Amino acid sequence: MQSYWSSNELPTDIDIVSVSGSNRPTESGYPPSEWLADWPIPVLVDDENGTAMKSYGLVYFPFSVIVDGSGKVVTRHVGALTGADLENAFGFLRGAG
Repeated sequence: MQSYWSSNELPTDIDIVSVSGSNRPTESGYPPSEWLADWPIPVLVDDENGTAMKSYGLVYFPFSVIVDGSGKVVTRHVGALTGADLENAFGFLRGAG
């Protein structure tokens, strides 16, 4: 996703938030500060118990959840998202999907 955001603007009509769930030294991606430095998306740093991630059904990293404007989970995705995946999600959220 970093390469996608390097060449694309953040949408102005869709809110995007990352949740950093790697908050323990034994987890992959720890410490999050190492990869968040160049990350263009606002980040919610989860607690050590993974409360936010568990609430969305985290099963594996990377893990993405698409939530519509009413707060309903539209879909979950395990694995890295491609640029096409993001564009499809944006289209769906805009009512084109």
